[in-house]
Amino acid sequence: MWTIRTVRRYAVTAALAAATGGCFEWEANVVRGSYAFSKYRSESSSGLHIGILAQNATVNGFTCRKGGWAHFNPDWSLRACFLAEPFQTEHFEFPAGTWVMPRTDGLIVAFAHDEACQGFVCSGSGGAKGTQASFYPNGRLKSFYPPKDTMVSGILCAATSLVDIRLHENGKLKECRAASAGNADGIDYAAGALVRLDESDHGQ
Repeated sequence: MWTIRTVRRYAVTAALAAATGGCFEWEANVVRGSYAFSKYRSESSSGLHIGILAQNATVNGFTCRKGGWAHFNPDWSLRACFLAEPFQTEHFEFPAGTWVMPRTDGLIVAFAHDEACQGFVCSGSGGAKGTQASFYPNGRLKSFYPPKDTMVSGILCAATSLVDIRLHENGKLKECRAASAGNADGIDYAAGALVRLDESDHGQ
C-alpha cells in the first residue's frame, strides 16, 4: 500500500531522474558530428559533446589522438583534446600528447612533461586536469607555472601552484610573485609581493 511518505519519495526520485536524464547517458561505438567515438555523451545543459575518439580526428587544424578524450563545443568546433601529432604555430611547436584547449584569445595547454619553451620551462602535468600554460594566438608564451624559481626581466619569480608567471607578447614580464626582495624600476618590493611590469619593464 502506498503511503503519503512513499508517494513523496517516489515523486522526488522521479523529479531527480527527469532533471538529470540525458546528462550522464553514455553511448558506445557511435559516429557523432562526423567523428567516431568509442564512448560518447552530450551534455544537455551546455550542449557540449564529450567522448573518447575511436580514431585520430583532425579538428580546426589540430589532430586529436585516438583513444584520448575530446571535448567539442555545441557547433562541433574543438574545445579540448590530446594531440596525436605535433601542432606548429609561428613561434612554437606543441608536442604530441599535449592537452590543447583552443580559445578565441589563444591556446591553453597542459604539457605531458616539463617543457622548454622560449627560454623558460613550463611545468608538465601528464593529464588534462593538471598544470596549465597559455599562449597568444601566434604561439608566444603568455603564462606558465615554472618547476623552480625563474628569472624574468630581472625579477626572480617564485615557483608556486597558486600564482603563475604572466608575460607580455614581447616576452617581457607582465606579472609574477617575487621569490625574493628586490627593486623594479625604482620600486622596492618584498619577497612574496606581486610584481607588475609594463612591456618596457617599467614598474606599475
